[in-house]
Amino acid sequence: MTGFKKMLGDRGQSIAKKYLQKRGYKIKAENYCIKGGELDIVASFLDRIIFVEVKTRTTSQFGSGEEAVNYKKIESLIRTARTFLHQNNLQNVNFQIDLITVDFSDNRKKPEIRHLKNITS
Repeated sequence: MTGFKKMLGDRGQSIAKKYLQKRGYKIKAENYCIKGGELDIVASFLDRIIFVEVKTRTTSQFGSGEEAVNYKKIESLIRTARTFLHQNNLQNVNFQIDLITVDFSDNRKKPEIRHLKNITS
């Protein structure tokens, strides 16, 4: 990953984290990695664990953030989420996978944030 891509991804993740916190989500972990998968943000909200994939864009040239999350990516997120739950002894909790897109395209000073909840159902 290039320096610009990493910086952009980190900025988008920071914005997504603040967005979630303002809405009452409690951040449990960030950048959880295992072989074959990564979770950008792990949060809790009400009685659920929420695994959040964050996609940040400055242009639509390569597709939207939503378009970047295909079936293969969703399968990886599910597998990684289950590993996180197992490693943290949370097998009996409800969980979901959300997508947050942070869009800086069209020379926006403030990004457009979209929160798609429970993208696996």
